[in-house]
Formats: sequence, structure tokens, C-alpha cells
Amino acid sequence: VDKDLELDATIPEFSPDVSRIVKVDCTPFTESVTVQDGKATLKGKAVYDILYETDYKRRLRCCNFVQEFSQTVSLPKSNAVNVQAFAETECERISCKLLSPRRVSVKVGLATSFDVESEVPTKAVAVTDDKSAFFRKKTIGFDGKTLKHESVYKFSESLALAQSEKAVGEIVCGRIDIRTPALTLSSGRAEIKSVATVHTLCEEENGEGKYFTSVKSFPISIDCSNEAIGEHKQISARLIPTEYSFAPELDQYGESRVIKSDFSLVLCLKINEQFAHTVADDMFEKSFDSTPVRATVSLPHAHSKTESSFSTESKLPPISPKPESLLEASARAFGTTSLAVDGGIKANGSFVVTLLCDTAEGVQSFDYPLPFEKV
Repeated sequence: VDKDLELDATIPEFSPDVSRIVKVDCTPFTESVTVQDGKATLKGKAVYDILYETDYKRRLRCCNFVQEFSQTVSLPKSNAVNVQAFAETECERISCKLLSPRRVSVKVGLATSFDVESEVPTKAVAVTDDKSAFFRKKTIGFDGKTLKHESVYKFSESLALAQSEKAVGEIVCGRIDIRTPALTLSSGRAEIKSVATVHTLCEEENGEGKYFTSVKSFPISIDCSNEAIGEHKQISARLIPTEYSFAPELDQYGESRVIKSDFSLVLCLKINEQFAHTVADDMFEKSFDSTPVRATVSLPHAHSKTESSFSTESKLPPISPKPESLLEASARAFGTTSLAVDGGIKANGSFVVTLLCDTAEGVQSFDYPLPFEKV
């Protein structure tokens, strides 16, 4: 489902006036998903990051805003019980307008995917040791209800700059990317390993209006304990960075050549347990003259998650004004759809490539869609 949000916000008092908007981002977070009265309702927050040029020597600043939102969908009518829902939201389009030196208007389009699961009760013949009846038995397996486990972990890293990088005068803004985690499972325990990449846009020390981007990576390791975790269960993990901050620090020589990064990671585990039941496959009475009535039921079975890496490339059109240097390049996927085909799954969508460049007219941001298709 799609949802449009609009934010009319005033720049905080401690921030300088806006001369020109350079770039705006929106990151939606899911806080809760509830099911009630035949509807699933998501409640979340949208975090807006606005990078702008001030009216003083074209210096860059960044401000942040938070907006709460909700999204509701109606569920199909059925006799299902134990209904639960999961939801993930992403930002598919965004625009920002400068209303005055102190006011901005942001419009975004959010796309939310709901996953709903439930249990439908059905009657079956009970397999007992009753001597008046004979049974042919059969064991069937299926996946149980998805269990969700969330926990928060805090990290703090001091990242030294390379010798080729300038000393930091001020950190304008930054973000953290987390690589898809790898899992090692045992009974009641999961070891999650990933790599965190810190991107920071920095102003050079003693160089007003001169900027560079520092990119640093380091390993992340989390040891999570939960009694529902097991080696033979279907488990997926997501790491979501939140509440991050960046600040310059002095190194051992007294130079501002260290970036201190403090952030939190929300670990979201989804656990599917395998169940097995013994049922009556056939039944005979003593007289051997009864014919059993058969029915067919479908039981869920979760297949393992498969990851596939691929690359795509395209020549971008000429950029105007012409970049003097590239400060940052990033890409995000949107509008991804999947279709079952012979031999696998075909995924279609687009990457939006964002370039942050230093030009003769100041720092500029450029967006380019890059379609992809992968089987």
C-alpha cells in the first residue's frame, strides 16, 4: 500500500537561515504492527534529513525532523485465529520546497509491504490406542507461527582518518550502512556478524566552504541469546541503525583527525519453528466394511532465504553545472517486484543513484534512476 506524507517545518532556532536546499532524505521506521477488528495497523516514524546551503559563505548545514505516521489495511474475512502481521516501509519518492529562509515543505511517498499470517483450525481423526479401531499412521511436518525478537545494541567507534585526508573542522552530516548479516546458529544462541560503513561529510579544518567525504568500515559482531533460536529453524535477521551521531576528535598528536561515531543497532530476528504431527492416514473398523472419507489440507512450509549479488552499470547523462569533484555517491533500490519464472525468480526494479558534487555554483545533488532486471 502507498501513503503520502507532507511536512511543513520551521528550521530550528540554533540553525542558520536556508539559502538553498542541496539534498533531502526520508528514512521511515516501523515501531509496531497490531491486528484488531479485521485490520492491520502500522505505526512508525519518518526521519527527514535536510542538507542545505546557508546564507553565510555558502557553508553547509544539516537539520533533522521527525514525523509520526500510521497505515491501516483491511484483512480478508476468514475463520483464522492467531492472526499477526509484519510490515516494512520504504521511501519511494521525495521532494522539498523552500518556503522562506526559515521554513521548508517536504512531500514523500511511502510504500508499505504487509505480511500477514494466521492459523485456520480444522478437525481430524485423533490417533489413539483404542483396540476397537486400527490406524495406518503418517507423520507430517509444517512451519509454526513466526516469532519476532527485537533487541537494541549500542556501539561507539573512533575512526582515524587516512594520511591523504584533511583534518576535520566540522562534521556536517553522516549516515551508517549495514551489510546483510551472516548468522551462525546453535541451541538458544545466534552469532550475528556484519560490516558497518560510516559516511561523513566533513568541512576541512581552517577551510571554510571546502568539504570532503570520509568513508570508514569496521566489523560488527553481536551475540544474541533466545530460547527460541535453534540450528534447524528458519531464521532471518535485520540490523537497523538508529540514533547515530558523529563528532571530530583529536588524535595522539593533537590534530583533529579522528571521527567519533556513536550509534544504536536494532536487531530484528524472525524465527520459524518446524513442527511435526502424527495423523491417521487410514482407518479400519473391526468389520472391515467402512470406507474412510478423505480430505486434503495445505500446510505452510517456509523455504530458505536465498541471496544473490549482481552489478549493473550505465552511462549517466552530462551533469550541469559541471562537477569539480565528487563528494559522495550512493544508491538505493525502489519499486522492486518479483515474479516466478522457469529456473527461478525474476526481480525488476530501479536503483536511484545520488551524486553529491562540488561545482562552481556550490555543492549540488543529482539523482538518476537506473533500472535493473535479475533472474
